[in-house]
Amino acid sequence: METIFDHNVTEQELEYLHIKVKKESEYKENLGDYKRLSDLYVLFTMRNDELKAQEYAEELKHFK
Repeated sequence: METIFDHNVTEQELEYLHIKVKKESEYKENLGDYKRLSDLYVLFTMRNDELKAQEYAEELKHFK
């Protein structure tokens, strides 16, 4: 399962995303697909990677 931790998330990015854990295992404990994809979308939006952010936005459409 791909998460923000697969993309070298920084402490500043974790803070912006309101994620208080520092380890992927702690992050995954109660992680649902919507939250996982939302965090990936926001991460790539923050990094100005519109193409990658759009990929996650498309996946998020399945939850509406």
